[in-house]
Amino acid sequence: MSGLVWCALGVYFLLAGEVLFHPRAGYAGLDGKGQERPETRMEVSHMGEASSIIGFIVIAILYVVIGLMSAAGSIFISQRIFTPKAEQIFYGIFLIPIAAFYLAFTAYFGIEAAWPLESAAVLAFVAMGLLGIRIPFAIIVGYPLHGLWDVLHELHAHGGFSVFEPGQATAIPLAYGFFCLSYDFCMAAYFYTRRSDWGAAWESKAKSQLLTQEGGCEPPPYAD
Repeated sequence: MSGLVWCALGVYFLLAGEVLFHPRAGYAGLDGKGQERPETRMEVSHMGEASSIIGFIVIAILYVVIGLMSAAGSIFISQRIFTPKAEQIFYGIFLIPIAAFYLAFTAYFGIEAAWPLESAAVLAFVAMGLLGIRIPFAIIVGYPLHGLWDVLHELHAHGGFSVFEPGQATAIPLAYGFFCLSYDFCMAAYFYTRRSDWGAAWESKAKSQLLTQEGGCEPPPYAD
């Protein structure tokens, strides 16, 4: 995987270098008086735009891959250190800080008008995260909604398209939305596959408590 990433970066820098350092962008664009021709300035502008598009595509792909790898790592680790019930609780709580990143972005980029919308969105995700501690459906839906929220911000900040009014939403780092989209949707798919185990863990805990109250028995494996 790392080889593919480095190959993609190599292709990008090769193409970017070809555009930026092509002879037509230098001395070949000067007229007899040593002045830059107008048509040359337009060519350089188009080349710079093409380079930016190529760079954005490469960065977006890279961040999608990083998001998928992060999701795989999260799944691998959580299955080994958490019981099913603890895993559900962890991912429910985890939705809260990743949503709260937008408050940090609002403060960092200094977009004062974005505070009402971003604060309301964070509160909504906090509610879904807290519900997700006990109800799997809340985070199965909450994580993809967060990913879509990220993409809307990505388009607003870097894509030239926005559903927000000017200044209504905060800016975010380049390609952050693509990273979150791939991570959140991958995790939501994983949560869907784990919903039965999580439900069984909570039922086992409830039965264990009931048996303990009635006479005391050894708790089943899913008790914790």
